Amino acid sequence: MKFNHFRNLRATALMLACLVALHPITVATAAPKKKNKPKKGAAQAKVDDAKPLTEARTGQFKASFTEASKLASIRSVLGRTLSPQQKQQVGAKLGSKVLGSDTYAYDVRKEGWDIYVPNNYDSSVPYGLICYINSDNTSGLNKAWLPVLKKHRLIFACALNAGNTQDTLLRRIPLAVEAVHNLSKIYAIDKARIYISGGSGGGRASCIAMIGFSDVFTGGFPHVGTHCYKNIPAPKGGFYPAGISITSRSRFTQARQQNRYVFYTAAKDFNRKQTKDTYNIFRGDGFNCTYLEDPKGGHGKPNAAYFEKGIVALDAPLKAAARKQYDQAKSSEKRKAWGQAIESYRAAHAHGGDESFAQDAKQRHDALRAEYDKQVRAIRGAIDGRDFKTAMTRIARLRSSHRTMARDDITSLNAAMSKKRAEKK
Repeated sequence: MKFNHFRNLRATALMLACLVALHPITVATAAPKKKNKPKKGAAQAKVDDAKPLTEARTGQFKASFTEASKLASIRSVLGRTLSPQQKQQVGAKLGSKVLGSDTYAYDVRKEGWDIYVPNNYDSSVPYGLICYINSDNTSGLNKAWLPVLKKHRLIFACALNAGNTQDTLLRRIPLAVEAVHNLSKIYAIDKARIYISGGSGGGRASCIAMIGFSDVFTGGFPHVGTHCYKNIPAPKGGFYPAGISITSRSRFTQARQQNRYVFYTAAKDFNRKQTKDTYNIFRGDGFNCTYLEDPKGGHGKPNAAYFEKGIVALDAPLKAAARKQYDQAKSSEKRKAWGQAIESYRAAHAHGGDESFAQDAKQRHDALRAEYDKQVRAIRGAIDGRDFKTAMTRIARLRSSHRTMARDDITSLNAAMSKKRAEKK
């Protein structure tokens, strides 16, 4: 993957601002010898002390990542967030080389994220992930949210230097996608609970991401700032132009039929009407969404109580389905469909909360998982002992009994067997 750096060109930025209305992106010529720096005009967060995250750790800490996600490339982000006409005009300025390859407006290795992992993190239980886009260049983590994150098993990640002064499509959204990609390699992340959130201008950016990346973020929780895929009448005439382009009918359908959204505002929030109007449009079009309004709040982050209400609303459909997953797991176990049973028990425990069946699901999952791990170790032992016939027979059984769950292990086992065969006795 290529790390391309850009410096600002004022005229090009103004042209692009007209193209993408309330979420302009800034484009410029390549400057490979110049260090990648966020735009000036706002205080910048220090990222020099962000250490590469290579293994799981808990608490609040600053970290960097070592691998860029193809989903976060300029080609991917613009393709998911701009209409064909907008993309064509932007492409004329960026150049076909940029849009035709995995290039980036930043070097992911030189960026920083503020991360919080509850100290009760247990890799045997998948945790949710909430990626936050802040309105300024610092972390958006409200200390009052820490007990809520711990209670609901949520990891928090916020890219630094990704505030309102930064490019929404070239920095803010892709840096959130980078967090999902890299944290999922280190932590046990529940794919059904990967949420995008943000405050004010960050809330608007999160709305673009939750539709454009509905296959990545299964829910959205914008605070005191929203975008919609339809024009919204403004209080004093005119309208707020649609800030979201529907670039994929399938992703839009997934957002509407499968994902969950919570729109937060407050009585004294100057974006209150737009937020409520956005919610009404989403709700009217069949989205699973919730509206929260703090009667005492203003234009700011929700307090702990309203933050938890939002998380509960996002998780509610999963908790309602957990009992059904538990019953399905028991049925799969009875049919000796071990892989399906393990995955269903895991989901039932992760989403069942404090229900009694959730604890039983964990015990059953752990027992079946231990047996599965035992089988994998036995196959590795056969490979190490060059008993390839036995290894192949057991791999075939593993594929039949555990199916998709065993896919990665089977790939690894076959690779190990090929390597062992090539070795001299």
